[in-house]
Amino acid sequence: MRRLPVIERLEIRRFRGIESGSIPLAPFTVLLGLNGSGKTAVLEALYLAANPREGTLLVEEPDPIGRFPLRHVFQRHGYPNLETRELEGVLELQTESEDPQAPSAEPTAGDQEQTREEKPPRHLVRMLLSRPRWLNYRSADSAEILLIAPRAEMTRSRWKQMLRAALMDPETGEEVEESLWFGEEETPVIWKGERDRWVADWLKEIYGLGPLRLSGGKGGRAGKTTVWAIFEHGAAIPIPGMGDGIQAAFRALCMLAILQEGLFLWDEPEAHQHAEAIPRLMKALVDTLAERDRLQIVLATQSLEILKALRDIFMGRSDREVFSMVFLRRDERTGELESHSFSMEDLDLMLQTEQDPRVLIREPLIPPPVRSPRKPWKNSHKSFTHAELLRVTTYPFAGIVLNCSHGQTTAGNRFAVEASG
Repeated sequence: MRRLPVIERLEIRRFRGIESGSIPLAPFTVLLGLNGSGKTAVLEALYLAANPREGTLLVEEPDPIGRFPLRHVFQRHGYPNLETRELEGVLELQTESEDPQAPSAEPTAGDQEQTREEKPPRHLVRMLLSRPRWLNYRSADSAEILLIAPRAEMTRSRWKQMLRAALMDPETGEEVEESLWFGEEETPVIWKGERDRWVADWLKEIYGLGPLRLSGGKGGRAGKTTVWAIFEHGAAIPIPGMGDGIQAAFRALCMLAILQEGLFLWDEPEAHQHAEAIPRLMKALVDTLAERDRLQIVLATQSLEILKALRDIFMGRSDREVFSMVFLRRDERTGELESHSFSMEDLDLMLQTEQDPRVLIREPLIPPPVRSPRKPWKNSHKSFTHAELLRVTTYPFAGIVLNCSHGQTTAGNRFAVEASG
């Protein structure tokens, strides 16, 4: 059975630098794009709307690690602390039948064979942010974020329970330790279910460290607490005293440890990471996703090492259909956001032919209509599969033309690809 994501599609209107855009999401999605293409805005939109509380927005609604999403997003863009009275907006959960105007995915053959009553429900979250207007596109009256669930036999209340998101970004710091390791609860959440051991084991594997355990204790300043890595040989090092890459991975792993379902969002996972650590870090994400069928992971990256590592991991697995690589391209004049989705087989083909997937967006991804001997190009369809790439006789990759031979697209077939230009 095909694994479904928590959120199948994100719709954005008048948020940050985006006038409008639609982004397809898979259980494991990697966002690519030039600087300013909207990758971080997409992560922030998911982060804000996937921590819902129905009704009037409240600035004090925390995320799974105890951070306040609206405060965090405003502060990371240099805006002051928000008071509840300064915020106007609303967040609503709906089903498709209640909102006939809501966008929906293109109908499949299976959908057409079913009546509307026979279809599983599709749930929606709609978030409107009216005031302040600092994050609204060109100070529009309101920004709108729409999360669309896949069709599944699931109640709205159950889907709402799954709607929780943790955002790991370059601004994330010691608030993770303060919340998860030294929270107000009698037993902090990280100590439950041996989650602390899970984090320690992955740190050891990713960075080739010696046997260690993690423990909370006093830090360097009076009244300060921190997490210590205590090694078998007796050395003890505070996590803030370790390298920036280890600190980032530690905090990301802490988030994953307590996020059994929902969305894990990571902006620039390659930051401060050595090339040898990246494959093991990506393996930690992929293995965790496989263990939790209600978890969804979205990364925003510029790293070729991450793409190659994910290709090597997924191509050796049977669940590679959970992966999607989405290119984002934003029109500076209109604010329209284009998104183009590629499968793991597509990524593998690009890397095998020594094409850098990150530069595909330098030129328009959708060429003028090209008719192949078998099937006309679908200009309206922006999700390209491995088979669709090979249906086009020539396809422009940033000025490089790939001449692909035609053939059956069954698993295991090889296709001759000639690069020119």
